Formats: sequence, C-alpha cells, structure tokens
Amino acid sequence: MSSKVSENATKANPGNHTKQPSSQTLQDDRFLMFARSARNFQTFVSFLMPISIFGASIFSIILGQMTDPKDISDTPIFSLATVRAMLALAWLCFVLVLGIGGLSLGFLLTHEENSQGALKPEIMRNLRKLGLAAVVLLYSLTIGGFMLMAIALAAYVQVVAFIAVSCTAIAGIVAMVVCFYQWQ
Repeated sequence: MSSKVSENATKANPGNHTKQPSSQTLQDDRFLMFARSARNFQTFVSFLMPISIFGASIFSIILGQMTDPKDISDTPIFSLATVRAMLALAWLCFVLVLGIGGLSLGFLLTHEENSQGALKPEIMRNLRKLGLAAVVLLYSLTIGGFMLMAIALAAYVQVVAFIAVSCTAIAGIVAMVVCFYQWQ
C-alpha cells in the first residue's frame, strides 16, 4: 500500500525526487555553521570584555584605603584582610577572563583564516568543543568574580550582599544550563 502511495505521489509530482546533497554541499554547510558559531563566540567575548574591564578596575580599591568592617559593625562577618583577599581573587578572575577571551578569540581567528573554508568535519567538531569549553570557563570566571565581590560586600552591607549573591547564583545556574544545552 505504501509503495502505491509513493508511486501516486511521484506521478502527481514528477519533480519530487529526494536528492542526496553532494559532499561539497555538506562541507559548505558545515563551514557555514562553523563560521556562524565563530561569529557568536566573537560576540560573546566582545560582550565579556567590558564587564571584565569593570571587574578588573577593583585593583585600585584593593591597594587603596578601605574601611575596616569592624568600624561599621560590632560583629563583622569578615575581617579587612579577608575582604581584600576576596577582592583580589575577584580581580584575578576578571583578568583571567580578559586573557583567556583574547587568546581564544585570537586562536579562533587564526585557525579560521588559515583554513580558508577547507576545515575537515572532525577539526570543526574539535574546535566547537574547545569553543564551548572556553565559554564554560569564561562564564565560570565571570560569575566567580562577581560572586567573590558580592561575598566581600557582606562584610559591610549584608542585605545587599545576600541579594547580590542570590542574583549571581541564579545567573550562574542559567549560564550553566545554556552551556549544557549548547553541548548537546
């Protein structure tokens, strides 16, 4: 019965033949997908750069005069040394985002230019996995930097700090879900 239906469909529409795409068409499609992913990665990194520059600007705060938390509260959560250490770690996270983002973007652009549209499928898969790993690392460092800043704030203004920690945790969860979805 199904062969009779397909015969009738072919008679009704003789141009309805399923063509297998050529290997060149598949290669072109894969490269276009790779190029689109590369553009998305470039956009992502260019979005993170100003955020990281903002985060890295806390360096002067670390070195400058800071109010001791015990001058503000009778029972501070953290000492001044702990606050400085957390801010220093946050600064390090943001500086690492700048470095890793720049290096991975440079690596991607160099590889893309050298390939001139002739990347093998397994190389494109490997580059995609490397790109996703870089995205996870960049997300983690950015969220980690904001989390450290928010926790350090708890030594001074606890309510605002706990709101910031909650928002940062939610952003981290959303970022990891997005990364997991892209990995699929």
